[in-house]
Amino acid sequence: AARAAIISIPIIRPLVQIWANLNEQIILLDEADIWIAPGVTLDRTAATPTIIDNVSGTYTDPVDCKIYGYGKIKNSYINISNPNDRFECIKTINPNTKLEVRCDSISGTGGLTSSQIIAPSIYIVNGKKFHLKCNTVINNKTCGIALGFRPNAVQYHIDDVNLRVQKIEIDSDVVTNSESIAISTLATGFINVDEIICRHYGHCLLHAQGKIIATIRKMSVINNINFGGGIVRVDHGGSSASQTLTLYFDEILALQTGIIPSGTGFAIAQAKAMLIGRRIYSKNNYAVQMNGGTTTISGSIKCNEIISETNVTFEIGEKVNQVLIDSNIIEGFSSSESGLVFSKGSAKYVIRNARMRNYNTASGSRGISLFLFDSVYPNVSLWNVKIILDNSSANYVVYANGTPSTDVSVYNYGLFGNKNYDTNNIDLKIGYEGSAGGYLFIEDINLA
Repeated sequence: AARAAIISIPIIRPLVQIWANLNEQIILLDEADIWIAPGVTLDRTAATPTIIDNVSGTYTDPVDCKIYGYGKIKNSYINISNPNDRFECIKTINPNTKLEVRCDSISGTGGLTSSQIIAPSIYIVNGKKFHLKCNTVINNKTCGIALGFRPNAVQYHIDDVNLRVQKIEIDSDVVTNSESIAISTLATGFINVDEIICRHYGHCLLHAQGKIIATIRKMSVINNINFGGGIVRVDHGGSSASQTLTLYFDEILALQTGIIPSGTGFAIAQAKAMLIGRRIYSKNNYAVQMNGGTTTISGSIKCNEIISETNVTFEIGEKVNQVLIDSNIIEGFSSSESGLVFSKGSAKYVIRNARMRNYNTASGSRGISLFLFDSVYPNVSLWNVKIILDNSSANYVVYANGTPSTDVSVYNYGLFGNKNYDTNNIDLKIGYEGSAGGYLFIEDINLA
């Protein structure tokens, strides 16, 4: 009724006030703002999104709107005869829609199918601007916030994004979903979240396109099925991916549920990422994985602790063009020749200021491993790096597999180890070459 009145009697920047709980769908009107009283709940219980922009029925124009107050926005609709039939709390489709939302909480039921982008709590399929300030965003099954759409042929990108959310939770015991995602972005802008918890398996943040600067204090995924895809993942941008992620964080935690192993802490398969934080941890999988995409990977990780409790700490694939790893502590439990850092092919990376320790006592455990791929070994520089192996056998702090036709060059600006490096296959560069110099490598069995 309010919408019809505004259309029939035009008012400059009208305001619709909602003082009582409501289960009607709200179709936004251009330049008509909405205020929701504190404690009031909008909860759509029929087969439509709770709030949608001006693209429903006969309304086809873009909107520029603000929704504010301190209300709650929900969508509780479930089709009993078709439980996959779920809907969003907020959805926009028009490419020129601009929407700002300030509220207490947003809570959706989420989808049940194998697709992770089914009935997210917020789905900005397309639009020019989306800003959100909210205490909590909750989805019971799959996706919290999806910004932009990536069908097979077309990708929609949101140009202006600003999220300020205290907590995002994905709480699901459904194992038919391919993965859950707290935030999925084909967008450019800023994200500020205090904590993200996924009690499922999947990503706290999946960045697929655009430039995102994010500050997310704590992220944790508690797997309920085998999945290793990365709590934070940069991927899915296609063969010409150019996305950039700058992430400030305190903790990234890949945790275990019972006998279900945890996933990977941070994973990048394409483009560029810069991470600045305190701790990346995985109980059972890689702490960091840089591999798997069709485009090159670059960036940096500055993090105090990077730990895999029972596995390889870093996997660095041949697509890594240049990555700087600056960390005080790198720890893992690798029993194979893969080592704490497994790298292959044309990977190019720098490790700086790290105390590295492999806690596995098996005879095959190593430090940094360089593997041949496409007739090429990795290009590695070590700056003030200490490597400690807990195994009692004579093993290598830096190792090259196979029998190289020429020695593999490692550019060493200060390397310390409690065991020797692979002198048969590796040539340490930089430093004094004389018999007493050892290219600045110092071996001490008592190193700790």
